[in-house]
Amino acid sequence: MSPLPGSGAAPLVVLATANPHKVIELSRILTAECVEVELASLGDFPGAPDVAETGSTFAENSLLKARAVAAFTGLASVADDSGLCCDALGGMPGVLSARWSGAHGDDASNLRLLLDQLSDVPEERRGAEFRCVAALVLPCGREELSEGTLRGRLVREPRGANGFGYDPIFVPDGDDRTTAEMPPAEKDAISHRGRALRGLVPAIAALPTVRLGTDRRDARVSDVRLTPGDEAPDFTLPDVDGHKVSLSSLRGRRVIVYFYPAAMTPGCTTQACDFRDSDPSLSAAGFAVLGISPDSPAKLAKFRDRDGLTFPLLSDPELTVLKAYGAYGDKMLYGKPSVGVIRSTFVVGADGVIEKAYYGVKAAGHVARLRKDLGIAG
Repeated sequence: MSPLPGSGAAPLVVLATANPHKVIELSRILTAECVEVELASLGDFPGAPDVAETGSTFAENSLLKARAVAAFTGLASVADDSGLCCDALGGMPGVLSARWSGAHGDDASNLRLLLDQLSDVPEERRGAEFRCVAALVLPCGREELSEGTLRGRLVREPRGANGFGYDPIFVPDGDDRTTAEMPPAEKDAISHRGRALRGLVPAIAALPTVRLGTDRRDARVSDVRLTPGDEAPDFTLPDVDGHKVSLSSLRGRRVIVYFYPAAMTPGCTTQACDFRDSDPSLSAAGFAVLGISPDSPAKLAKFRDRDGLTFPLLSDPELTVLKAYGAYGDKMLYGKPSVGVIRSTFVVGADGVIEKAYYGVKAAGHVARLRKDLGIAG
């Protein structure tokens, strides 16, 4: 998709599923609604949580998934939970639709079991509806819910090769085709999931330009570029335990200050673990390491504990220090211009003067390059 007019980039949204059908479907819906968004799925975030659908309603399950993925990625997340509710079965399978036969996601077995259970049900009692609740959750805690339904009836044998799940046996009211016999665009226009996702379109369209780790809409960016010989801007920021850490408190030691977009994302994890593994040799050479991102102290605590990080992680949600160092501004993300955290590293001398400045670094291999530039063995 092309950048949003006037924004310079499209928002990045993570769809909380590894199901490629749902990613394609949401992409089609957003394109049809002229909403420009960069979509990612759980497959783009190794280690993302596989959230169990333990809720008793579609809304509970969609929120469970969206909240977990938003917390893990630091990005806006969309999740849905949907199912088939049969009149003759008192609304079942309902939230159990995906695992009706026992195995989650076994469409063929689920469909065959349902047909067997309805084999003696007469035509006039074969009414049913697809129901979906979609959730949008932002890292700041904002949440949106949207529901969509589609009434119809169930036929006795599967028909059609499009769609998935129970589509081959569901005929919408006013039609004689199953939803699996409909072209994708036609199905999207009436489907329960399409209706639920379209209900989120205004909120998705209003998302800010990509700013990993924050959803702030402040369009002002920093054009600062610090160079060796500049005085390092002093700062005081909270660490994961809420304790204040100041750069000036480390005067007399050389300090490596690095800025990264979002805790617990793949690239930031790679870089943090490289600093962790190098921490003993850096410390022996007289260096302290500080990592700074817009993440909350609570999220940074999870990051530290999950990966055993041994150096302070500091929280800069207002972007004050990021901007002071020129680590927040225009950059490229997935090949497109955007505004956000610029991965940057600074070596600050014992006198508080910048010795080295690196902007736009790559997560993988950067720490090894830094050690080489500092003459420190691995």
